[in-house]
Amino acid sequence: YWYWQAKLTAAPVKGMRVSVSAVSNFSKTRGSIPSLYGTSSKYYSYRTDWKPVNPSTGLALLTSGKEYGFDYPNMSGNFNLDYTVSNNFLVSARFGYFRTNTNNQQLKVPGTYYYFNASNINPAVWPEIPANLQHYGGWTNGAGTTVTQRYINERVSGNIDFTYYLNLAGEHAFKAGVQYIRLHEDVASSPEAPLVNLYWGLYYTRPDGVVVQGTYGYYTLRNDFKSAYGSNFNVASNDWAIYLQDSWTIGQRLTLNLGVRTESEYVPSLSTDEGYTDYKPIQFSFAEKLAPRIGAIYDVFGDSSLKVFASFGIYYDVMKLYMAEGAYGGFKWWTSYYTLDNYNYELIAASGDVNNSTDQAACGTYMGSRNWRTVSWDTTDPNLKPVSQSELSFGADKKITEEISFSARFVYKHLIRTIEDIGAMIQDADGNFSEAYYIGNPGFGWATSAAEGGKLSEEYWPLPKAKREYYGLNLSLEKRFSNNWQGGISYTLSKLTGNYGGLSSSDEAGRNSPNVERYWDLWFERYDLHGNALDGILPSDRTHYIKAYGSYAFPFGLTVGVVAYGRSGLPKTTSLSFNDMTMYPDGYFDTEERTPFCAWADMYIEYTLRIAKKYTVNLNATISNFTNTSTITGYQMQYNYQMLVMTDDEILAQKDNYKDWKTIMDEKITVNKLYATYGWWNARMGAWSWRAGARFSF
Repeated sequence: YWYWQAKLTAAPVKGMRVSVSAVSNFSKTRGSIPSLYGTSSKYYSYRTDWKPVNPSTGLALLTSGKEYGFDYPNMSGNFNLDYTVSNNFLVSARFGYFRTNTNNQQLKVPGTYYYFNASNINPAVWPEIPANLQHYGGWTNGAGTTVTQRYINERVSGNIDFTYYLNLAGEHAFKAGVQYIRLHEDVASSPEAPLVNLYWGLYYTRPDGVVVQGTYGYYTLRNDFKSAYGSNFNVASNDWAIYLQDSWTIGQRLTLNLGVRTESEYVPSLSTDEGYTDYKPIQFSFAEKLAPRIGAIYDVFGDSSLKVFASFGIYYDVMKLYMAEGAYGGFKWWTSYYTLDNYNYELIAASGDVNNSTDQAACGTYMGSRNWRTVSWDTTDPNLKPVSQSELSFGADKKITEEISFSARFVYKHLIRTIEDIGAMIQDADGNFSEAYYIGNPGFGWATSAAEGGKLSEEYWPLPKAKREYYGLNLSLEKRFSNNWQGGISYTLSKLTGNYGGLSSSDEAGRNSPNVERYWDLWFERYDLHGNALDGILPSDRTHYIKAYGSYAFPFGLTVGVVAYGRSGLPKTTSLSFNDMTMYPDGYFDTEERTPFCAWADMYIEYTLRIAKKYTVNLNATISNFTNTSTITGYQMQYNYQMLVMTDDEILAQKDNYKDWKTIMDEKITVNKLYATYGWWNARMGAWSWRAGARFSF
């Protein structure tokens, strides 16, 4: 990791102050650390390189030399201007630029990728398969699946606002402004060879409902001559916001903060289809994103020794471009399906050539192709509403001494609605059911039953609304800097419940795929196996969180600071690999256990040397987790190794005629049923690290 920053501040004319700053956080990886399980592929854990593909076998040959890794440049810049036009009129401008990129991929492994998808070869069933072709479920030959040339994310923002101070039935500070945001992504990332997924002993259900299975199961191909796969796009959106607010002080004690903000934004098309290159599949007007804000502060005694406050506001998310990548033409994902009639899977796409159709069907019969990323022009709810939440807070600040203060604050956050891709069952005029995906608000509009005006069949469980409720009480005691030291401690008691972890999915270990996570991907996905809608303690809930900090400045220029943390563990919830998804058979937090309480501390050391009274040299170091805490932070909670497969009718029957899910597993899974490491820890607090820096001021 390499960091640098620079800042220039100036006053070019009377009443004006300008600052320009730039920050670079550059990092790169070379090699990687093996997993705690000891099962990491050697291709990603150690130094590796590849010779050309062996023409006789189609396999790449391993030699030493190259390392796994990427470069991650990260750059931001800011420009600020404040201009005091008169005693009661202020103009401010802020402009910012942010850019990241993932490039310079080190390890580009040639050759076809083979993966044993959730199943393995059973020697008792197929004794004819030689040992060198037998592997466990989840095995891969390690061939690289994707070559990333660039993955650029850019954000340009700017706002100009005007503040006017006025006495009118009290003191007013009116502020009005306009904001511009431009989001840009430029991506070139796709495999260089076909991707083969092998499903040993399993069957494939075609879109017409016909079940097909080869002698040994079936296999799929992506990135072959029939099935495009990967991301290649360059897209941007331009969004605007307008805001107006007033801070109104009445008398000597009461201040009201009143405001409203509204935004106009859209999600662009990434498609190259004729007529759709400039299309805006999702667009919200200023009228659809009106966000009122109201707050009050009361100085109880009029001397700032005790203040009570309260506020309420509506907040809207600024949509990311990630959804456009998958839903509106950026990411191509076709899959071709074949019966697996020859166990020698190494013959499949052995040449590594994406255009060689002969060897791609070497082990079976072609059963058709499916587009998993159909462009969602006609499946986006035309009455889609933006992601929004409300927030209510109130509390008090108490001055204990001139140097010490105490504050208490309660916060309640309520999710109003979200946007997700929704997998649902629909029924045609002939009574036939099929699965379809929609972009909508779960529980609203199209994402409701046909009787409510939506698209969903009433024969299946209704789609639950997105629910996320946060309650938090924060108490803090702080001492401001005096007598060479400062310090403070805060404690938060909180509870997070519902069925939706947010734009980064806590159901998927923090997967950051806003608006297109696994939530609601199948009609049963937000239910447990009893047929009860999920609603409980969410996976990211932490009941207790403590933070303490302090620093001391020695008279000879040395400053030492410490920040210590303590927090409750995360809930442990049993999960199943179920119908290509994850299911929580007994709901969230069924174990009523958490990961251990974790405490750690960071340290900051700074030495400042002044030269000739106008130059300053600053040397500093940050030591993260200097306590070297290694507390367990995660457990393997997936119960079954072999995927449990149930039909829609079997799932629906669970609501009225429940059968214990362990009994169902015993009936349906006979080989590799249990995950051997179920209940074992699989993550710990990260290792300690340090960062050194230097700063020169003049």
